[in-house]
Amino acid sequence: SFTVNSNLEFHALYSRIDIISGSATPVTDVSNLAVGDQVIICATHSGKTYALSTKQNNNNRSAMEVTAGKLETGIQLLTLQEGAVENTFAFYTGTGYLYAASSSSNHLKTDDKLTKNGSWEITASSAVARGDYTHNVMQFNANSGTPIFSCYAEDKTDVNFADIMFYKTSDVVTATYYTTLAQ
Repeated sequence: SFTVNSNLEFHALYSRIDIISGSATPVTDVSNLAVGDQVIICATHSGKTYALSTKQNNNNRSAMEVTAGKLETGIQLLTLQEGAVENTFAFYTGTGYLYAASSSSNHLKTDDKLTKNGSWEITASSAVARGDYTHNVMQFNANSGTPIFSCYAEDKTDVNFADIMFYKTSDVVTATYYTTLAQ
C-alpha cells in the first residue's frame, strides 16, 4: 500500500495462485534415489491416499488427500540432500529441512539448519531420523479426521496410523500467478 496524502491510502487486492504439475511414481527400491531427486511423502489409509502438505502446523505437518501419482497444488515437494549422518538423506522443503523435533512429543517440524535430527534413514515404507530425539519414526496419523504426518517413538500399528511411502517426481513444473481481485 502507499499513501497519497495523510487521509487516503490505496491497497492492491490480489490473490496468489500456485500451480504444480507433473507426475510421480512409487519408490519400491530406495537405492534408485539420489541427492537432488524430488520426492513426495504419502500414505494410504482407509482406501484414500494422503500426501505431506506444505502446511506446517505448530508440531506436525498437515496431510492432504490426493490422487496417487498426481502432483497437485499444496503437496510438499522435497528435494533429497545428503544428511548430516552417514547413509541418510535430508528432506529439503525449499526453505528448510524436515526434522524429528522431540523425545517426549510427536513433533515433525521444519528448520532452516540441517542437523542429525533432520537426517533420515529411509526404506520404501519408512523414514527414521538418526539424531538425538527418540520420537523419530515418521508416520501418517488419521488424527480423528484431521490427518497429519508426525514422528513417533515407535512404528504405530493401530488403525489410525499408516506407514509412509515415497513417490519420485518427474516433469515437475511450478508456476505462481497473481490475479487482481479489486482495484
